[in-house]
Amino acid sequence: MRIDRTMIGYALIGFFTFCVDMLILTVAHNSLHWPVPVAASAGYGTALILNFVLNRTFNFHVHGHFGQQAGKFAVAVGINYVVFVLGVVSLLVYLGVEFQIARLAAAMMEGAFLYCAMRFSVFRERQQVNAAGTPVHPVTTPAA
Repeated sequence: MRIDRTMIGYALIGFFTFCVDMLILTVAHNSLHWPVPVAASAGYGTALILNFVLNRTFNFHVHGHFGQQAGKFAVAVGINYVVFVLGVVSLLVYLGVEFQIARLAAAMMEGAFLYCAMRFSVFRERQQVNAAGTPVHPVTTPAA
């Protein structure tokens, strides 16, 4: 079984940005006493922007079409936000699960959803890669 290199990159970037998300969530809720939905939104929003930029630049190696990609990403994020960040986290907290554990459970579900959205829709126009996984940049020749 072969794992696409973008899945590994996505997982690494996702882990990093999830740590940023959890740090902001924890500080905002525990130290600033923000309600869980507000603290979760602050952490998620910050991590989301960072995740998009890092995946676009370092994982999927796409350039151009920024507006199109951002629009598709915004739709995927909107769905993800309502279902997982607000829905699953709030439901689990309501059921008595610690807010950080609830966020972790939701993050596992949203990770699969957002990877599929990025891989098959948002960054679909990614560049060709050679056998080593290195992006292949087309050689341009000057017009005669």
